[in-house]
Amino acid sequence: MRDITRFGTDAGTYMPVAAAIAIAIAIIAVLGVQRRNVLVPFLFAALVIPMAPRITVAGFNMHSARILLLFAWVRVLADSKPVKLRLNSIDKWYIAWGIGSLVTFTLLWGDFAALANRVGLLYNGFGTYFLVRIVCERYEGRDRTVVVALLAAVSVISLGMLLDHVVGHNFFAYLGGVPEHGEIREGRLRAQGPMGHAILAGVLGAVLLPVALGQWWGKGAWRKPLVFVAIAACLLAVLASASSTPLMVLAAVVVGLCWWPLRNWMRALRWTAVALVIALHLLMKAPVWALIARVDVVGGNSAYHRFELVNGAIVHFADWWLLGVKTTANWGSGWFTFDTANQYVDTAVTGGLATLVCFLAVISLCFSRIGKAWRLAPPADAKRYWCVGVFLFANCVAFVGVAYFDQTSIMWYAVLGLIASISLQRLRTQPQPLPVETGDAQEFAAVTL
Repeated sequence: MRDITRFGTDAGTYMPVAAAIAIAIAIIAVLGVQRRNVLVPFLFAALVIPMAPRITVAGFNMHSARILLLFAWVRVLADSKPVKLRLNSIDKWYIAWGIGSLVTFTLLWGDFAALANRVGLLYNGFGTYFLVRIVCERYEGRDRTVVVALLAAVSVISLGMLLDHVVGHNFFAYLGGVPEHGEIREGRLRAQGPMGHAILAGVLGAVLLPVALGQWWGKGAWRKPLVFVAIAACLLAVLASASSTPLMVLAAVVVGLCWWPLRNWMRALRWTAVALVIALHLLMKAPVWALIARVDVVGGNSAYHRFELVNGAIVHFADWWLLGVKTTANWGSGWFTFDTANQYVDTAVTGGLATLVCFLAVISLCFSRIGKAWRLAPPADAKRYWCVGVFLFANCVAFVGVAYFDQTSIMWYAVLGLIASISLQRLRTQPQPLPVETGDAQEFAAVTL
C-alpha cells in the first residue's frame, strides 16, 4: 500500500481512451448542472474513476480527481456572487494541518519532488474541503447532495466488486490503473473495484454505512427502497473486499449506532474507556497496543504489521517528532514496516508531531461540532447527525489499519468540509416542533438541552 520512501512524479502522462471518455463526460456534467448541484457529479466521478489516469505537466500529476476538481471550482467561481467564507476553528486547524505537512515534508527531503508531492496533497485536500464548505454555505440544504453523490458512488463500486467475484474480471480496469483480476488470498478473491487496494474499497463501504442509515431516519429522507439499496451496497463492498480492516470498521459502526440510547452519558463512557485502556496496559505483560496484533478476522491478514508500526512510532519518537522520518523500514523486526498502513503513523512520519497534533485537532473539533449539532437539532434530524458522528468514529478505527492514499481521501475531505459547514447558529434559531405526549417531551428536552 503506502510506502513513504516513494513519492513525486510518475512516468509521464497516462490516459487510457475509456478513462478520457469518462472524464470528459464527468466534466460536461460538472459544467452543465446548476451550481448548487456541482458536488454530485464531481464526487461521484472522483470516486468511481481510478486515480491513475493523469496528465503530467512540469512534473505535477493532474490525475482524474484533480482534473474534475479544477472544473468544479471553475463552475462555482463562475457565479456572480462573491465567495465569502468565515473561517471557523475546524477550518483553521485544517489549514494548519495542510501547511504543516507541506513545510515539514519539504524540509525533510529537501527537493522539488517532495514539494510537488505535498502541493498535490494540498490541492486535493484544500480544493475538496473548501469546495464543499463554500457550496454548502452558499446554497442551504446542499449537504444532502454530498450524501447522494457518495452513496451513489459506493453503489456503483460495490456492483463492480460483485461482478469481479461473479465473472472474475474487474471492469474498472478498462479505465486504467487497477488490475484486471483481484488478488487471491487464502483462497478468497479480494475485489477492489476502482480503488487503490481492496482494503480501501471495503473501508469505503463500511464508513459510509452510517451515512446511508442517517438518510433512513433523517427528515425528508429518500424513499426507503433507495436507502435500502445504498445500505446493501455498503455491506457488499465490505464483504467483497475479503479484508479484516473493513470488517473491524463495520463492527465499530455497529457499536457506534448502539450507543444512541446512551448518548447523554457519552462523557462518562469515554472516560471509562480511557480507564480500561490504562488498566489493561498496567495488567498486560505486553503494551496495550499489542492487542492490534491479536486481530484475526480474516485469515492471512497482517495485524502484526500494524502493531509493529504503532510500536515503532512510539519507540522511535525521537526520530520523527520534528520533521518526520524518511523511512520506517528499520522499525521493529522490519516486517513490512516500510508500508505505513496506519493513517496516524503515516501523518506522524511524513509531517512530524505538529502535523499529527493538527490532524487530531481537526477530528476532535469535528466530533465536538457534531455533538452540538445533534443536541440542537429537532428530534427528526438528531439521529442523522449522530450517524455522521458514527462515520467519524468509523474512520478513526479504519485509520489504525490503513492510510488513505487513493480517492478515499476525497471522500474524507468532503465529509470534513460538510461537518465544518454545519451552522450551529441556524440550528439554534430554527423552529422546533412541539412534542405531543409526555414521553416525547422528555425525549425532546434530552436532545435540545
